[in-house]
Amino acid sequence: MTAGSCILALDIGSSSARGRLYDERMEALAGDEDAVGRYSWQVQRGTMQIDPAELLSVVAEVLDEAVENARTLRRQIAAVAVTTFWHGLMGLDAAGHPLTPLYGWGDGRAGRAAVAMRGILDEQAYHRRTGCFLQAAYPAMKLAWLSRSDSALFDSVTAWVSIGELLEQEFFGTHRCSLSIASGSGLLSSRTFGWDADILAALELEPRKLPTLVELEPLSGLREEWGARWPSLAAIPWFPAVGDGACANIGSGAIGASRPALTVGTSAAIRVLRPVPNSQEDPPAELWEYLVDRSYRVAGGALSNGGNAIAFLLQRFPSLSHAELDRVLREGEPDAHGLTVLPSLAAERGADWGGDHGATVDGLRLDTTPLDIAEAWLESITHRIAAVFQRIEGRFGPASDVWASGGAVHLVPGWLRTFADAFDTPVHLAADPEATSRGVAILAARELGWIASIETAPSIEGVAFSPEPDRHRVHQAAGAREALLSSLLATTRTRLQDNA
Repeated sequence: MTAGSCILALDIGSSSARGRLYDERMEALAGDEDAVGRYSWQVQRGTMQIDPAELLSVVAEVLDEAVENARTLRRQIAAVAVTTFWHGLMGLDAAGHPLTPLYGWGDGRAGRAAVAMRGILDEQAYHRRTGCFLQAAYPAMKLAWLSRSDSALFDSVTAWVSIGELLEQEFFGTHRCSLSIASGSGLLSSRTFGWDADILAALELEPRKLPTLVELEPLSGLREEWGARWPSLAAIPWFPAVGDGACANIGSGAIGASRPALTVGTSAAIRVLRPVPNSQEDPPAELWEYLVDRSYRVAGGALSNGGNAIAFLLQRFPSLSHAELDRVLREGEPDAHGLTVLPSLAAERGADWGGDHGATVDGLRLDTTPLDIAEAWLESITHRIAAVFQRIEGRFGPASDVWASGGAVHLVPGWLRTFADAFDTPVHLAADPEATSRGVAILAARELGWIASIETAPSIEGVAFSPEPDRHRVHQAAGAREALLSSLLATTRTRLQDNA
């Protein structure tokens, strides 16, 4: 490491791409001048897809700005570390160009294919091998859907990749997939660290149509056009993409089974990251489990519906604001609105809340206000995350505290009071709002030899929210009511389908 060196963390999230510079102390440089580019998904009628060319263009502009930030700060970029959202899928042709849109985790069109796959595969055995579920969010199920809905397109695809591999294809002319990203596809055996033969056979998918699996092995030597655009990045190491959820744990300091990390960005998740040296260990039942690398795993649960609910509510109710939501969640009494909300705007993932049935609001009255609806909606999301938190504690033991990050909770930090009360556990708001970027920078620093391990990265402090027992009991009752409504609606939908 030379004086003035830094790591460029490229974070491709669900709604924006960010280029952030980190010094040897794992502190962010440039402050509010991070390079940021935003994009929008097509989300009509259960879809979640985007034109890969649009996303590539945004990422390239973010890299332009990040390189300029480094030049302004007189810093030398030593490596590029990449983190992306899990569960993305697109098909490439023989020349490495996209043949399909990039499908996101919230695309629910694979729902029927996932149900059909449960008649072919033993889901429990599948989960033990892959750590994933037979749910529409996973690329494996999207492949099942695509193979049936457009077999000609399915057969014409040369390679199935996510956004991280597309970046490597564009910048270096090859596409490799990290064990981390592959572990969120539903196609990887976390026991053998290779593509799972049983799911590939069920999909009639040839292994040659999947990327080469690698650990955190960097590439260097950008293709000529990109090297000319970014001379300072042309010959330095670029690490393969790592799953953003794992990086959020690392970046917020939530390492170890007793310290879960809560992330609420566009989606929401709570997870524990821990060393798992034995690859034959089964993943926790009812929790997904993905990889950081061969040595570390992250287990938890995720919702497709998190901070995107805030954007939805603010758009539909212009009288609302982030400040008003923050105030009511900090100061208001929980469950005082008289509403029961099921918040599934996008198709859910994980062991529960599957399907793509849309959201439900029960109990509307003439005096119901937009703020009542918004408060109930965010409380419902909290209760679903709290249900996952209970499973985590049931598997790994009591949590000492929870570390939170993500754009939504930094915009509405009062939401963390609701989470603390629902968990009955202290919740800390991580000081660095971009824990995911920091986490992937820490991983790169470990690979570069700047730090000995992810555990030895400098810690960060945060604001704490403490639980109140009386409020916890109110949240428990509200969560049970929401679960009952969800169960009743699921039964009703089945009866309606049987009679259709």
